[in-house]
Amino acid sequence: MSPNETTAPSGRRHGRRIISSGAAIILGTLLVGGLTTYAAATVSANSQIVSLGGSPTSVVTADQASPTPTTTAAVPTVQSAESANAVGSPGVAAKQTIGIAVLPGPLTVTPATESVPLTQLAAFGRAEPDYVGALSPITVDDARGSLVGWRSTVSLQAVSGLDAAQLASTRLCVTPHPTTLVAGNPADIVRSSPRACAGPGGLLTVFFAAPGGGGGEYSDTAGLAVVLPNGTDAANPTATLAVAVS
Repeated sequence: MSPNETTAPSGRRHGRRIISSGAAIILGTLLVGGLTTYAAATVSANSQIVSLGGSPTSVVTADQASPTPTTTAAVPTVQSAESANAVGSPGVAAKQTIGIAVLPGPLTVTPATESVPLTQLAAFGRAEPDYVGALSPITVDDARGSLVGWRSTVSLQAVSGLDAAQLASTRLCVTPHPTTLVAGNPADIVRSSPRACAGPGGLLTVFFAAPGGGGGEYSDTAGLAVVLPNGTDAANPTATLAVAVS
């Protein structure tokens, strides 16, 4: 076989190998370049930094050569139900228990004294003159809360124009009027006392509350009659009475 016949096929095969190697190099370059471009694009797309704390944040690409500032909207911090309850969030209903201690109040009566002008009146066919008058309203306020009852009384202390001996023989008679409820429980029974008479310092009940009632405020008044000793006469006398509750 001549040299030309043997070298030609060998040259073609060698040329094919050169072409194949060049194509592989070019294909590899294209693949590597494509992968590099894809990786760069992926890094640029995935390297954004977003703030969740409520402040704007700039977005920077991976190569740091050409930053693209972008402002993002503030995102509120999400709280769980437990943390909301712990910090007292306005959106969470809260329950609060308040204890109030009610302290007992006093037992009082007003007024503490009475000055009653007296009008002369003939006394039921008797020779000695009698005098009449009227109590102003007496008010009892029982704020103790114990409902143990109470009794409001008056007592004669003095009569103008009488000396001690004449006063010692003077008698005071009280005729109570119906009791008035000012504030309290209508079921509590407070009664006026029947007509009664006593000498100076003697206690005469105007109205009272039995045990189990009397809480609140009540008032009452009464008609008065003063009987002077025989032969005693006084011009326009005034009776002074002490008012009490117990």
